[in-house]
Amino acid sequence: MSRGFSNSRRGMLVVIVGGVLVFSMIIFISLVNRVRHESAVTNRVSVNERLYQIASAVGRLAVRKLQKDFETRDPEYGLKIVQAAFSDKTGPQASVDYTKVIKSLDVLKEIMTRFKSEWGDRGEIDFTISYVADLGKKFPFKAPIAGMSNSPYERKGHIEFTITVSHLGVSKVCRVRKEFLLTRLLAPPFYRFTLFSHRGATIDKDLANQTFVKDDGKLSNSNRPMVCLNRLIRKKKEGIEGLDFRFNRADNIVKSGTPSFVKNGWIYLGGRGQQKDSKGDDGNLILNVLTGSHDDILENAFGEYFHFYFNPNSAGWLILKDWSKWLNANIPGNEMPPDAGRVMLAFVDYGYYRGLWEIPFRDNYLFKTAVNMYKARINEDINRGNSMHLFGTPAMCTPTLVFGKIKRRFARTFAFYFSESARVYPMRAFTNNSSVESFVGEEIYEWYKDLPGQTPDESFIQNFISVFNGKVKATEYQIGLTDQTPPLCGLDPEIRDWEPYITGLHNICDPGGPDRPWADVVPKNGYIDAGPEAICKPDYEFKNDKEIYYNGNIRQLEPGDGYLKDRVSYAIPGEEGKPTYLSKSDFFNNHFIIEEKGKKLLYLNQIVSFDGDLVIDEPVEVAKGGVILCSGKVDIQAPIINPYATTTPDNPDAFGYLTIVSDKGITISAGKSGSGPLPQIHGFFVSVNNGNGRVNIGKPMHIVGGIASDNIEDLVKNGCVIEWGFDPAEISGGRDMSTPDFYGLAMGPRDLEIITEE
Repeated sequence: MSRGFSNSRRGMLVVIVGGVLVFSMIIFISLVNRVRHESAVTNRVSVNERLYQIASAVGRLAVRKLQKDFETRDPEYGLKIVQAAFSDKTGPQASVDYTKVIKSLDVLKEIMTRFKSEWGDRGEIDFTISYVADLGKKFPFKAPIAGMSNSPYERKGHIEFTITVSHLGVSKVCRVRKEFLLTRLLAPPFYRFTLFSHRGATIDKDLANQTFVKDDGKLSNSNRPMVCLNRLIRKKKEGIEGLDFRFNRADNIVKSGTPSFVKNGWIYLGGRGQQKDSKGDDGNLILNVLTGSHDDILENAFGEYFHFYFNPNSAGWLILKDWSKWLNANIPGNEMPPDAGRVMLAFVDYGYYRGLWEIPFRDNYLFKTAVNMYKARINEDINRGNSMHLFGTPAMCTPTLVFGKIKRRFARTFAFYFSESARVYPMRAFTNNSSVESFVGEEIYEWYKDLPGQTPDESFIQNFISVFNGKVKATEYQIGLTDQTPPLCGLDPEIRDWEPYITGLHNICDPGGPDRPWADVVPKNGYIDAGPEAICKPDYEFKNDKEIYYNGNIRQLEPGDGYLKDRVSYAIPGEEGKPTYLSKSDFFNNHFIIEEKGKKLLYLNQIVSFDGDLVIDEPVEVAKGGVILCSGKVDIQAPIINPYATTTPDNPDAFGYLTIVSDKGITISAGKSGSGPLPQIHGFFVSVNNGNGRVNIGKPMHIVGGIASDNIEDLVKNGCVIEWGFDPAEISGGRDMSTPDFYGLAMGPRDLEIITEE
């Protein structure tokens, strides 16, 4: 019995040991399988990680490469986007294979080499890249200013890249979506103006007329005036066709078709002025037109004689045809066919210069009585000349539209013109009948009898004296014969101050035709067809204007808080309470400054903004321009230069104007010397803010571009040249809107990246 029990225990032990062995084997096999599975999983995760990194790296590399291709308008890529927009296309465009471009990059080759060296034979990898440009819809932005038309070519779209990376039988697809903006590189409507100022006409009248010149127009111990050249003149010299008024040809300055004064840069001087003219109309800024005929280009001679009618055959005197017809009709034997007379009435205009009022003639002052009468009526010092030359100089005459109540003041004197001896006898002002009778019956009679080279005709001169003194008393002498058709003007020397400044266009178009109607002389233009008074007002109303694409009142052209901000690609933050120095802005320098041939060049090509004050403390040469919006003040301490200002652009990227917009004010204290009598700075500078905007200059400057500033006192006080930045042919006829050269294509900072597995 004991043996049986022993055998049973031995059998149970075998069963237990066998079970343990089987169980251990099962656990071992399970552990082995688990290790094998974990290795496979680890390997797969590693492959995924590698593909993720490669796909992301290649995707971002493609974004950066295409960004440069866009901004430089590569013919195969960036230019196609621009062309599509200018072909009126919207939405997604055809897919573009970008694989070859990326694979050719040295940096990509380096990435692949490093990858293969790390993974050996397992490092074989391949990828493809394509992208689709979605142009979005037309008119994606709000109007810069209410009432202003948007460009039909601007776009807010995105590029979607598809990057497929394959490795060890596993594929990853990376999709990167990058926003792009296609915007105008101009700040409407201010780029269309040489000078724009809502308060321009409110400037102190003495500051506006602070210039002293001699009779040849040269400065006489005086500050320089502010001179507006209303078009870009790349090669400044005398005798330029279409600019030099001294040619005195009707078709020289103002051409047929769209007149030059419409295509040139405009001037707006708004607000209510301090002065009342002789007709009783107040709220004007009246500029004392300077004399001068010296051939000088922006050095020290500043005549404006393009305002004055002129006949070179009569030393400037022009015949008053209506008065002369009256003399022929009333004086027996006076008429000389076909349309002359033995005695006629003539006039000549004088600009301001030091000593004007002391001009003598036969021991009498021509203007003394007239100017004393005028000063008593106006109560104003009129002994100095204009410090705001809005049409340029005689050698570079650039007439334009001048909006606002801006008028001109100059002197006109009349004379009897004796045609047989080709001599004149100037008239003076008289206040009573006996003075007029003595002047004609005694003074002119004695002078006539002593004329050299002729035998006096006693009968004729007595007829002349009898008729004139019988019909023209002191009142008629002063105010004219108002009962005639047309009325005949007064003959007192005049201080003329009631005509709009742009009345000078009549003379520029026909220097010898003062009697011709405005509409017969000044070409049709859509603004001043009936006369210059149409825009001589502070609140001109534009009606769907084709030049500035605006419908509304000129006083409403005010950039608000959101001006162009929806077109900004990068908003660059500032440090609280401290200005941003451009030279120390890493972001700006890394993104927009390039080095070429040892020079630093600005390649902006978009609209960016700065928060806070901005200091431009190093020279900026603008290879491709754009717009900088600044929420604070801008202090320009170094030159800004457009390298294309002296040569005609020859490629789409040759747009070198930087526009700076600041509602807190812009100060310009430096320019580049060596390009003329004044240091130059190039660009459009805009500070318009409900009457508080201001552009200041620290010294006389030559600004090539344009100024928009509520306050212009500093510009006038220091004296400067403001030369509009465009040749009219470059932007007229809608070219400013329809020319791709004035647009920039840029990618902003926003993007979206998605990685998927296939």
